[in-house]
Amino acid sequence: TFLAGLEKDLTFDACITADDELAVGAVKYALSQGKKIPAEFQVTGYNNSLLSTCSTPEITTLTTGGIYVPTAVSLLMQVLDGKDIPARTMFSADLIHRETTN
Repeated sequence: TFLAGLEKDLTFDACITADDELAVGAVKYALSQGKKIPAEFQVTGYNNSLLSTCSTPEITTLTTGGIYVPTAVSLLMQVLDGKDIPARTMFSADLIHRETTN
């Protein structure tokens, strides 16, 4: 986790999160540590939620247009039915560049 990395004196200058809610938390924590965003620390969210534009600074995010959800559910159902599924499934996404990345 972010905090565990600090305890081990690890340094990093970016955080890619699984959703915009986590990105808001990363931004808030980085700012509390005096980091300048995006000059010293960059953050990217995922799903282009309203939170990405309500945050200050506004969060750069990825969007898939919701396509992945039905596919993920379908793949999960196939696994639960004991069927073979592809080892890898790729999705395209659009990057919505805002204020948390250069």
